[in-house]
Amino acid sequence: MKKITFFTIDIYPAGGTEKAISIIANELVNFYEVTIISFRHTSNSPFFYFDPRINIINVDYKKETEPLRKKAIFIRHFLKKYLKNYKTDYFVCAGMRYVPITIFMRKRSKYIAWEHYSSFGKSRFTLTGIGRCEAARKAHKVIVLTKKEKKRYITFWKAKEDKVVQIYNPIEKLKSENFDYDVNSKQIITVGRLCSEKGLDKLVEVAKIVKKSHPDWKWDIYGDGNKYEALKQMILENELQEFITLKGRVKNINDLYRKYAFYVMTSTNEGFPMVLIEAHTSKLPIVSFDINCGPDEIITDGKNGYLIEPFDIEKMAQTINHLIENPEIRKNMSANTYLDKEKLSITTIIKQWKSLFDEEELK
Repeated sequence: MKKITFFTIDIYPAGGTEKAISIIANELVNFYEVTIISFRHTSNSPFFYFDPRINIINVDYKKETEPLRKKAIFIRHFLKKYLKNYKTDYFVCAGMRYVPITIFMRKRSKYIAWEHYSSFGKSRFTLTGIGRCEAARKAHKVIVLTKKEKKRYITFWKAKEDKVVQIYNPIEKLKSENFDYDVNSKQIITVGRLCSEKGLDKLVEVAKIVKKSHPDWKWDIYGDGNKYEALKQMILENELQEFITLKGRVKNINDLYRKYAFYVMTSTNEGFPMVLIEAHTSKLPIVSFDINCGPDEIITDGKNGYLIEPFDIEKMAQTINHLIENPEIRKNMSANTYLDKEKLSITTIIKQWKSLFDEEELK
């Protein structure tokens, strides 16, 4: 049985990268021996479920304030020691920031760099940018999440075309798909890590406009992060505390989507947003800014949601008001969320991963 090792910065939080790793690893363990190495160990157990057959190894690095050079030495020493006792066929680095530190693994196993974000507008001269350059030149394969990102890696990061493989993040298997869209709901939902990339200031500006026309509606935000307190303060300053509710981080988010009318995303930068996949799986229409990567490969504009030119606050607010005032449009869009199910199904995605691992030789 082939052995697959994933390396990630931290497998324990409730982010999109961690969720994607959990879904993929939980399926791959049916065909391969799977190990996950987590640089950080920030909780007693991962937020997402991992099959008990998966071997999770914690680097347990405690000295976060140390210079990156010392961290790099520590990681390299750890991985070399790990490989003395465990030979892996494929080493998958989940995220580009740590590619420069782990790329030496290509001499010991097939090295795959897995991009989780959008590289549009990003510099070559940051650690992540250096990681992207290194991956483009030295990795056996680079996995990207969207078609746009694949073109970006070929034209900007100078990767050979046959080196870059585009694989979407998959739809998670639900306990049940036998549920109806709630056309009577008066609630909007947003989910994600509360950080600067999520456009939280823009969300507040949009909410101010929507509340004026529809004060009887509510907007719930799920998640936590380093901008939680800042967002809470913005909500208070704009007197939106009766309209927007911060729900925090929850385990059962897939069960909660179904009580909402539609999903709104105000992010300024994404890779391939897991939250949009979750929303569609739960039959929700979506309103999102049409940022470089992700939304336009999930949303068919006017069919199962709306794509708004970045970052047109007025247009997004008008579109949300339009959906609120037209329940039949929401109902029809909900019925059209099936459009993405085949290309995003876990069966389709795992076939692509298996095809990658089952190649006789990676160039």
